[in-house]
Amino acid sequence: MTSSRRLSVNNQRSAGGHELQPSDVYSSTNVAGLLPERTLHFSAADTPQVARTNVETESKIFMGQAFCTRMQRGRSVSPDLTRASRAFATIRSMSDLTVRRLLVDLETPFPRHWNGGDAFRTALFNALSFSFPAGEQIFIDAMRLGMANLDEATREGFAAEVKGFIGQEATHRRIHQLVNEQLRRQGLVNHWERRIVHRRQTQLEGVDPRGWLAVTAATEHFTAIFAEYLLTKTAPLQGAEPRLRDLWLWHCSEESEHRSTAFDLYRALQGNEFWRRRVYYLVTWHFATDLLRQTLHNLWRDGSWWRLSSWSGAARALFGRDGLLRFVGRRWKDYLRADFHPSQGDGEPGVRWLAAHAELAPPVSCAA
Repeated sequence: MTSSRRLSVNNQRSAGGHELQPSDVYSSTNVAGLLPERTLHFSAADTPQVARTNVETESKIFMGQAFCTRMQRGRSVSPDLTRASRAFATIRSMSDLTVRRLLVDLETPFPRHWNGGDAFRTALFNALSFSFPAGEQIFIDAMRLGMANLDEATREGFAAEVKGFIGQEATHRRIHQLVNEQLRRQGLVNHWERRIVHRRQTQLEGVDPRGWLAVTAATEHFTAIFAEYLLTKTAPLQGAEPRLRDLWLWHCSEESEHRSTAFDLYRALQGNEFWRRRVYYLVTWHFATDLLRQTLHNLWRDGSWWRLSSWSGAARALFGRDGLLRFVGRRWKDYLRADFHPSQGDGEPGVRWLAAHAELAPPVSCAA
């Protein structure tokens, strides 16, 4: 055997991808706990070949677009990097994601301005909740399409992680449906969901699976930024209704936990950098404008549009010391880097929250 080279993968995701619904998950594996840092061993002689891989796509996985350009110009390629990228594409870390049951009462009505009595913060979070059922369904379907187009060996490497991703997103979808039903009873109208469904029908149906995954990966970056924001700042949920505060922090922790899955699957299907960035710009536009429109409509519907306190609250929430837009800036740009990977974000706050609230969100398992 040739000398072995090592690639360290720091994996802090929870193990144990548990099924929520038979239609939403792939298989039943129930292992609880956190995976320690692991080292993958490979050598040029031992590395199997992956169907449909080539030097260009492998270099995108490992070194980004700049390295691809260098190769296309005919410059030399380091054998070590070629072997390392091939091994990275071939040997998937078996990262299970835990599906959890959130033990929160969402049947009992909650206050209209549940987020610390602040009309704007409440309207903003309610707008996001309205987007989740239809949005999470797109992410679930994107994963299924992506998995169906992988070769058998690569699909096996992704299976446990994707199963957990789907289970988590299916749980988020169901929980936010319960929240949204309460919001409808309060008189709010969900316009954002209709726009998501329309775009799905007119812009995604029949498109290459990589298009679905590019949309999913881009949106997951937004949710990862928002997750880090909520988990590290107290202002956004200051004084919030405890049930909804726990719901949002649980949701954010799991979004942080599976933030790399869609991105990695996009890369495994040889998705390129041009479309990854282009789709990100489109998702940014739709996400920002839809969030703004739904938030403003929520304020209008609940009678808070004309109150000065609503707009002073908006200024604090968006531009204050711990304002959302001040936090997002640089992190939004990170996705455009050629060497970007979601794992570069800070997942520790989510890991800590889930560990500290294990009794509130215990693992679940349902028979297939």
